[in-house]
Order: sequence, then C-alpha cells, then structure tokens
Amino acid sequence: MIAMTMRGAYIFISTFFLFMPISIALAVAEDHGHGSSYLAIGSSVSIQDEATVTILVSPNGAFACGFYRVSTSTFTLSVWYAASSQKTVVWTANRDAPVNGTGSKLVFRKDGGLDLLNYNGMAVWRTSTTATRASLAKLLNTGNLVIVDPDDHHLWASFDSPTDTLLPSQPMTWDTKVVSASAKGSLYSGFYTLYFDSDNQLKLKYNGPEISSIYWPNPVNKPWSNQRATYNCSRYALLQHTGRFVSSDKFKFEASDLGDKVMRRLTLDYDGNLRLYSLNTASGTWYVSWMAFHRVCEIHGLCGKNSLCTYMPKLECSCLEGFEVVDPSNWSEGCKPKANITDDWDRHKANRRGHPVFLNQKVRRN
Repeated sequence: MIAMTMRGAYIFISTFFLFMPISIALAVAEDHGHGSSYLAIGSSVSIQDEATVTILVSPNGAFACGFYRVSTSTFTLSVWYAASSQKTVVWTANRDAPVNGTGSKLVFRKDGGLDLLNYNGMAVWRTSTTATRASLAKLLNTGNLVIVDPDDHHLWASFDSPTDTLLPSQPMTWDTKVVSASAKGSLYSGFYTLYFDSDNQLKLKYNGPEISSIYWPNPVNKPWSNQRATYNCSRYALLQHTGRFVSSDKFKFEASDLGDKVMRRLTLDYDGNLRLYSLNTASGTWYVSWMAFHRVCEIHGLCGKNSLCTYMPKLECSCLEGFEVVDPSNWSEGCKPKANITDDWDRHKANRRGHPVFLNQKVRRN
C-alpha cells in the first residue's frame, strides 16, 4: 500500500492493475486547496482537524464541495461558491444534523451508496444509489453534485433536493421545496418554504411553530390579479443563466443586471424574502438584483406573534402593550405576556371601579 498524507482529510481509492488490488491514499486539499475532480467508488474521506475541507472542485473552479465547518466541532457536507470572498453555501446534505469534527467521514460504498457517517459510525445522510452501477461522484460546473454510472448517466443529483437556494439551470418541479435557514448565518431549516401548491402556483408559505399561512402571491387576490395561471399542471420553473426566471404559472422576473456572464443564486432568506443575488467578481461580494418583497413587513411571521412590524426604512419589531420579547436576537419567536400582566390587569379593573387592590397580601386567620 502506498500512502500519502496531508493535514485535512484522506481519500482511500482501490484500483486493480494486472488483477492485483493496489490501495492508493490520495490527499484532499484543505480549505482553499485544489481538491479533486471526482470521488471514486470505494473511497472514504475523514475529517482530521477543525478546518473546512475541500473534497471536490468543479472543473471551472466556481464551486467546491466538502466538509463545511458550522461550529468549532461540527460539520456539514455542503456545496459552496468558491469565488465569493466568504464561502457561500448553496446546498447542504445534512443541514439539521451536523456531524462531529473528529471521526466523521464520507464513504462511497462499493454497493453504490454515498453515506455521511458520524463519529460513531451512524449514517446521518445517504443517497438512494445503493445496488446501482454508480462509479463516480463529481461536482459539475453548475454546482450540481452528481453520482454517475460508467456511461456518465446521472443516478443522483443534489439539484433534486435543494436547501435554501436555487442555482441557474436548477429546475424547480412539482415536488421541489426550498426551505429558508433559521437565522442569518445559520444552515438549519427555518420557517419559510417556496413550493408549487396543488393549484399549480408557485407560492411562499410561513410554517410557524403554531400556525402556517401563504403570504405570496397575495392570498387575498385571485390568480389573474396576481398575474398567475392555474391551468398548467406541469409545475416547472427555472432560473436561467441570464438572470431571467420563468415559471409554468406565468410568474416571471428579470435581474436588474440581466446578462449571461454573472454568477447568480436565488435564495429564500431567513427573513422569508426571496432574493436573487449576483456576484461582484472583483470584490467577491453579493448584491441583490431582484427581490419578491420591498415592503418586508408584508412577510408573515417576521416579527413573531404578539408583535408589530415597521419599516422606516429599516426593519423594526416591537411588542404589543403588555408583552415582552422572547429572544431579542431572534424576533421570529415573537413576544410573550409580561410576568405581571395579570396583576396589572386586575389593578386596572379595580381602579375603574374605584376600589383599591392589594396584591400579594397575606391574610391572617384567627
């Protein structure tokens, strides 16, 4: 066995030469390294330290895939824009189940299944390619992570199971759901969903802890008032490379910087707003080239229950009288009754009757 190691992660690839098995250990570049063009069946990649590890890189260098660090000791298997100044994650396999930074690994089993194993060997995520002719996993120039057979037919694709982002050429179909993150900078699932409803319209829905409601397009209006159609049951939408978005329900929009030489992403943000971002390649930063809501207070659940939303022009949330915020860092949890609200209400009623109220007074009994 020939072994070459590097700080970061290891890939073990078994090949056959003259009918004799030879095991070769190939190092995977760490962080901004070159990575590999593919992952062969029988390979495994382990997390060896506390840094983000690049496993695969698209041929054009625009995208990378690997172990993405979400905290000091936890990681996800993600795809991100390599060209942005800060890694911008566009897809995650295990967004709600990060793995431990020590001992976890990605295994491309010989039966064709791709598994993400936690440190204890338990699979937290796997593909549906077991018992297939799977031979390689690779990252395409589009940002699509795919598993292919020897004839290069796609057996599985990350484009079929988006998280909070759609990339150019990534189709949205009848069973596709795009789910927001729970908070800014978080990868965990949030309260908002982009999906095709049973009436064939593309919609945004708030799925709160207690209630759920559709807030886009305006649910009060008829479809034709929202410039939508319900008769086409194909339920298909696509963001084109030029920045034009088209949907089978007649919804469409164009980026403010329409053109085919711009890197883009359509993201359902944690605040429930659907935004199209374009990348400034000079600075590596993103700017908004289209958004669904300019008046963000129209988004349901943004400030949580028992609250008021104002936008003048910065978003501000405030609690109704008699309530206090549950978590100042996360207004989506809303407001709760103040601890003394019952006492205040009793005092208010008593004062209206002209009688004093003595609160928490102990009564002596003889």
